[in-house]
Amino acid sequence: MEHKIAVVIPFYKIAFFEECLSSLASQSNKNFNVYIGNDASNEDPNRIIEKFERALNISYKRFEINLGQKSLTKQWERCLALIEKEEWFILLGDDDYLSDNYVQKFYANINLIKKYGLKVVRYASQEINEKGEVISKRFEHPVFQTFNDAFSMRFFEGSRSSLSEYIFSVEQYKKYGFRDLPLAWHADDLAWLEYSEFGDIFTINKATAFFRISTLNISRPNYLLEEKANTQYCFFEIIVKEYLNKFDRNTARKILKRFELLTYNLNKASFKFWKFNILYFLKYFGLFESVKFSRRVFLKGIKNE
Repeated sequence: MEHKIAVVIPFYKIAFFEECLSSLASQSNKNFNVYIGNDASNEDPNRIIEKFERALNISYKRFEINLGQKSLTKQWERCLALIEKEEWFILLGDDDYLSDNYVQKFYANINLIKKYGLKVVRYASQEINEKGEVISKRFEHPVFQTFNDAFSMRFFEGSRSSLSEYIFSVEQYKKYGFRDLPLAWHADDLAWLEYSEFGDIFTINKATAFFRISTLNISRPNYLLEEKANTQYCFFEIIVKEYLNKFDRNTARKILKRFELLTYNLNKASFKFWKFNILYFLKYFGLFESVKFSRRVFLKGIKNE
């Protein structure tokens, strides 16, 4: 049987790597290949890889130059370049793991995925700690959800999202790539928006991606907060500049408000910011709110230029 899924693991940390591979070896459907790209790590994964070579179809490459510290998305891209003929890929964190029915549930839905021309498949998810203990509720989603609703849930209604819980079309990746955002923060969010071409997101709730929060990963609380805030600003700037007109009026308003707040928090209010956004405020909020917006920007930034 031709393998349609590539499980791509950008490797750097060994602490939870065995648990990651063990979850792949436990899959009830092994119709997938595993590609591991070592980002010049000081930790050697060979012993663990050898342990699973009989259970998994593994291709392993060690890169001699570390890219992750400069650009995590570039490290993702060179790992994805290892893919051969697969049509779909999972970009799996080396400290995350998948429920044992993850792949099986994808193939159980493949006819539906093809019927509707879907390019992004999302799974239910839960957060775990360093001990593998579940520390969050199980996040499920509507089976078919518009990108607009998915975005609103993600950023304004307390949901979550991480790279490991998606299966993406290789074709769409080759078309759009990953945006080179610092820390790759929100690069996954742009990916599911762009790869789906602002269409529906299909969710499989009967399998789970387990996303680890530990003292070793970027997502841990109170870590690189300034860099993350700056990258979130960049992310929302892209959304406003390139894609705001794709969202419904209510979500567009929320996006503009969030972008304005991020701008003030980072002391980026300026005449340029006002000039760019005033037309959007007129379009989505009307004259009265636009006057109030202008006053806020004047008080926050323009007077200091």
